[in-house]
Amino acid sequence: MPSADEHRGDEPQRRSLKGIVRASGLAALLGLAARKEQRSPHPQVVRGGPEVDAVVDLAEELAEQGRDDEAAVRQLRAAGKGRKGVLNRALAMTRMGPDGYVGLFDFRAGDLTDRLLVAAATGAPIQPRSGEQEAWFERIDRLRAGGPDLAYARLKAQVPDLDALEREVRAHVAANGSGAAVDDAWWESVYDRLEQTVGWKSQLADPMLRSGAAFAIAYSYLGGLADIFDD
Repeated sequence: MPSADEHRGDEPQRRSLKGIVRASGLAALLGLAARKEQRSPHPQVVRGGPEVDAVVDLAEELAEQGRDDEAAVRQLRAAGKGRKGVLNRALAMTRMGPDGYVGLFDFRAGDLTDRLLVAAATGAPIQPRSGEQEAWFERIDRLRAGGPDLAYARLKAQVPDLDALEREVRAHVAANGSGAAVDDAWWESVYDRLEQTVGWKSQLADPMLRSGAAFAIAYSYLGGLADIFDD
């Protein structure tokens, strides 16, 4: 493919006024789309940047520490230098994903990240976790109880189609090896089929089995069999 330098000689030395106006209009439309996306439950277009990334990283760190307090919210506002646009974009960034994807709220830290950022962006007090959300987390805790092996066995009992994928992974590893020897194209195929079997892309009736937590259990188990994870 020709490089940017090779193309440069064919480019006009000065952009026409019409081109500048057209580009400005496109930028305005993209900016409007991005602002609308910020208000979406699952935005697709979010303008990032170092300031936004810093706020997101801090929010996730505070949530992992269980910092459900106003001091944590003040830290986030300080990290965003009090700029509402930066805080709103950070909130949208953590919610970014396809329609129907609810993985953020399948984990306590994800839920807390969201509540901290909502408070930081809106100036409202941090909202307590709802009873409904707490009940959801308790269901997830029961699914994951006893460690990853037991959690996977519990999940497979409810999603029998996982058994075929597990047997394929075991057979492939036995024939070809694991870890660095795993064929990337094959593992991508396993991943794609796993998404259709359990988690938010599946057609399972139980929302728990369509959750990001359920997918994470299956993915971690099968990935562990294939030894694809870095230590």
